[in-house]
Amino acid sequence: MRKLSMALAAGAALAAGAGPASAAFTTATYWSPSTAPTATVWIDDQTPAKGHLWVTDHVRGLCRLDPNATGTAAAVSTTVACRLIGAAGQIAFDKAHNYIYYPDLSTKSQGITRFTFNPTNGTITGQASISLASTSLGGTSTSNYNANLPEAVAVDPVKGDIYITFKKNGDVVRVPFGTTKPEKIGTATGKDVRGLAFAPNATGGNDLYLAENAAMTVMDDPVANGCSATNLCSAHSTFNFSVTGTLTASYDGKYLYAGTTTSLFRIVDPGCVSDPACGTVAKLAAGANISATGARPDVVTTDPTTGAVTVTRPGAIFFGKDPAAGATPNQGLVAIITPYQ
Repeated sequence: MRKLSMALAAGAALAAGAGPASAAFTTATYWSPSTAPTATVWIDDQTPAKGHLWVTDHVRGLCRLDPNATGTAAAVSTTVACRLIGAAGQIAFDKAHNYIYYPDLSTKSQGITRFTFNPTNGTITGQASISLASTSLGGTSTSNYNANLPEAVAVDPVKGDIYITFKKNGDVVRVPFGTTKPEKIGTATGKDVRGLAFAPNATGGNDLYLAENAAMTVMDDPVANGCSATNLCSAHSTFNFSVTGTLTASYDGKYLYAGTTTSLFRIVDPGCVSDPACGTVAKLAAGANISATGARPDVVTTDPTTGAVTVTRPGAIFFGKDPAAGATPNQGLVAIITPYQ
C-alpha cells in the first residue's frame, strides 16, 4: 500500500499543475494551423514513410499528415483526401482488423463511421455506418443514441468490440465486433466523456479508462465482469494515480496518456501489471485544451550475438491543442514531443 499511496500523492500533485515538464523532452510544432484537433493516432503502414499520423480536425475531418524528409514536421496529405463526417470526436484504430472508428458529435450526428484502412499504401479504401438511432439496446429498451452525440470510441484489444461515450449523458455503450447492435453496459460518474482508452490490468484483462471532466476514472475489465444491459457496470476513481480536468485519454501499448485543460500527462503501467513505478505520473507538456495523444514508439533491433540494441526508427509523442477550443478557426496545432522514452 505504501507504493500506491506514494503514486497517488505524486499523481495528484502533478495533476494539479505542480512540477514543470521534464527537461529531457523537446516540444515543437508538427502541423499547423488546425481548428480543434480532437484526436491524433499514429498508424504504421508499408509506405516509404513507414507510417503516418492521422488527425481529426473540426473543419477538415479525418486527415493523413505526410511528414517532411526529417520527420520533424508534416502537412495535410495532397494525395489522400480528408474525410469529413460531421464534427469528429476521439477516433480509435483497430490494428487487428484495420478499421478506423470516427464518432460524429455534431447536432445531426450520423453515429459512428467505420473506415477501412489499407496498410499497404496508407489510405482509406471504404467506409460503413454504425447508426445509434432508435436501436434496441440489449433487447430491453430503445433510444436514439445519435441524439446524445457520440464523443469517444475505444476498441477492446482482444475482441474488437467498440465502446462509446457521449456528450449529453454518462452512458457507456458497446457494439460487438461485426454487428451494428449497440448495448448500454455501464455508466460514467458524469456526462460529456471525451476520451476512452483500454489498458492492461494485473489479472490479464483490460480496464477501460474514461476522461471525465472532474478526473480520469476507470471501469474494471468490462469483459471479465460481464458488463451488459442486465449487469450494468460503473466507473470509479483510479486506484493508484489521479489526474484532474481530463479531456482525452489514449494508450500506446506502454503508457496511458491524459490530456487536460492545461497539460499533457503520461502514466506508467496504470494497471500495475509489471512495472514497480506503476501509477507514476509525468507532466510532458503544457497547453490549452490538450487533445488525444498519438505515440510512435521506438522501433529497435537487437544483435543476437552481442545483445546490443539499436534504435532503427526514433519514436515520438504527438498531441493536439487549441486555446480557442474551435471557436475561432485555425488557432490550434499538433505538436511533437521527442524523444519517446
